[in-house]
Amino acid sequence: MSEYRVVGKSVPRVDARDKVAGKCLFGADIKLPGMLQGRMLYSTRPHARILNIDTARAERLPGVRAVITGKDVPRRRFGTIVQDEPVMALDKVLFVGDRVAAVAADSLDTAEEAVSLIKVEYKDLPSLFDPREAMKPNAKVIHKDWESYGKGRFRTISDRAGNICGHSEFSMGDPEKGFSEADMIFEDEYTTPMVHQGYIEPHAATAMVEPSGQITVWSTTQGQFELRADLAGLFELPMSRIKVIPTEIGGAFGGKIAPLLEPACVVLSRMTGRPVQMVMSRRDEQIAARPRHPGLMRIKTGVKKDGTITAREVVIILDSGAYADFGPGAAYAAAVGGRGPYAIANARMEGFCVYTNKPSGGSYRAPGGPQVTFAIESHMDAIAEALGIDPLEIRLKNGLKEGDISYIGKRIERGALRDTLHRAAEGIGWGEPKEGPNRGRGLASAQWSNGGAAAGLTVKINDDGTASVVTGSVDATGSNTVIAQAVAEELNLPMSSIQVVTGDTDTALNAPLTGGSMIAYNMGKAAMLAAQDTRRQIMEVAAERLGVEQEKLRMENGQVWVKGEEDKRLSLGSITRTAQRFRGTLIVGKGSLPAPAPAFMMCSQGAEVEVDTQTGQVVIHKLVASHDVGFALNPDSVEGQLQGGMVQGLGAALMEDVRLNNGNVENPSFKDYKIPTAVDFPSIETSIVEQNSEEGPYGAKGVGETPINPPAAAIANAVYDAVGVRITDLPITPEKILEALREKADT
Repeated sequence: MSEYRVVGKSVPRVDARDKVAGKCLFGADIKLPGMLQGRMLYSTRPHARILNIDTARAERLPGVRAVITGKDVPRRRFGTIVQDEPVMALDKVLFVGDRVAAVAADSLDTAEEAVSLIKVEYKDLPSLFDPREAMKPNAKVIHKDWESYGKGRFRTISDRAGNICGHSEFSMGDPEKGFSEADMIFEDEYTTPMVHQGYIEPHAATAMVEPSGQITVWSTTQGQFELRADLAGLFELPMSRIKVIPTEIGGAFGGKIAPLLEPACVVLSRMTGRPVQMVMSRRDEQIAARPRHPGLMRIKTGVKKDGTITAREVVIILDSGAYADFGPGAAYAAAVGGRGPYAIANARMEGFCVYTNKPSGGSYRAPGGPQVTFAIESHMDAIAEALGIDPLEIRLKNGLKEGDISYIGKRIERGALRDTLHRAAEGIGWGEPKEGPNRGRGLASAQWSNGGAAAGLTVKINDDGTASVVTGSVDATGSNTVIAQAVAEELNLPMSSIQVVTGDTDTALNAPLTGGSMIAYNMGKAAMLAAQDTRRQIMEVAAERLGVEQEKLRMENGQVWVKGEEDKRLSLGSITRTAQRFRGTLIVGKGSLPAPAPAFMMCSQGAEVEVDTQTGQVVIHKLVASHDVGFALNPDSVEGQLQGGMVQGLGAALMEDVRLNNGNVENPSFKDYKIPTAVDFPSIETSIVEQNSEEGPYGAKGVGETPINPPAAAIANAVYDAVGVRITDLPITPEKILEALREKADT
């Protein structure tokens, strides 16, 4: 039972009523006087030189107010890690979906017609679609000027050469010695496809440029401060000249970090003198947004007969597509965590991110994690079978435990892996008789760490005794509810007295982007500190007004009184009015902190499936998740995060695949690109492990990313347990299962 009054309890989301009532403003809901509608023209070639862009017919169309191409936009490039991406293509296009031109018109229909009237003359160039081919020394270099590209915000993970836009390498111990000590060596290769985040709301942006040059942008962004910095760099303006207002966000999962529409909106607004809005269609999203990188993982492991792992080598190749975005970071994360949640003293891991002429990969919930976890955990089961060891036992034998060093370099004080493994195994009935033929059970474990970033927010006491919180973090996961809980806890107020407002870049303190499992961990702590500062100010004014020492005061439910003299009391409203009248100050608490050290998390998941050997269809009967979350600030929210991540992992395991043909996306809609629905999965059981962190608020860690890592491997392992075929190339489709069953029957 939680020792706290508000945190650690399941409370409704603070925005639930407004969202149900349709009161929240999403990106496409922004309406401004005189606003124009914009549309983008995307490349139809995977790699080509632009010989000519004829915009004359589009410009003559009644209702068209502006048409822009690469010559009209800033020439500077942007990028999270490598500044390699132009606002619009100027001389060449690098993938089907590259931005070529944009229009602003009185109506969306007119804008779309205008786009169709723009004629582009291309000269096709040789295309590279296989990252292994692109890595070869004699391969055609896609970015000829790559040596001149600057570095983005993440400056330490951008080792580049030719088409390799990111390379990370880690080693420990003596891998050669470790392999020489092994009784058996296992080598496998696994691949994962390009997967879209599947958010329902598409990208949307609106820009308004004042006659003074002041820029205001409304965006479905995960981080308004990062977007402001990108725009300031592109337009060579001080940040004070740009205001970014984040709208409500209808799903993101890492896909709404990089600028896509905003720069073009700004240029169009500047040219027309009117606000311009652009909203991507579903097809636009599928061809031109930022999906998960396809991955190729080669893994080699040396093992003793008793199952002890002596050495491991892992090579991860992520297909970055046309631009780097966060790809080098994903390759870095996959490589540094290449041992998995296991104590392997001798290891060598390499991660590559490689340019090709495909859609650019970006961030998607634990970038790099699902790819490498699928490989590691499938490989672990293959080893266990070859050695005649139970898959649960080999994980328990090698799993990280108390005293071991995690991949982020921190000593583990309490090993959560054993706990999560036992709970996941018990949840799917590990070791018990199965209910029928072709049923199988699978386990998979994973590790992750949440990000640490500088964070800050403010808490103000209003004249009526309520508290207003202004945060600069975007609420994509219910994080404003966690912030409200922390403030309510520290001020001893009911949740109904706390209002949380997401501020823009002018009104809020700097906050990290919503991603990297950071917001509850960073902003929750900032909220706790801000509320404590607010409480200090309240008590100082109350003690002065009541004529007693602060130690004699108690605060609860919006009242401060003297202990033992309950008639001597003041409301928070009267206290803040007193501060204004006699001190000339508001009671505003500020909470800020430098980037905290990341927290290390481990988790395990189990799956029970049934495979129809006639059709190859996989039916999921049970999914179980057991995760160390440090401390569940809001257990219902934590459970929702676990369930959501597992459903997305299930989609990647069984159905999701952005299919490309000569660089063209063949399934650019939800009609053809299948994502899981309620009929595709059973109820998901969750088991929360709480091993408190040192840095997080009340001991909390992150929870947003870890649940997407294990599902694919757990399901693949369950499929093997059911019918004896191992699928190493996601997704696990009926066709692949039937082909594997035929090959098995022929051997």
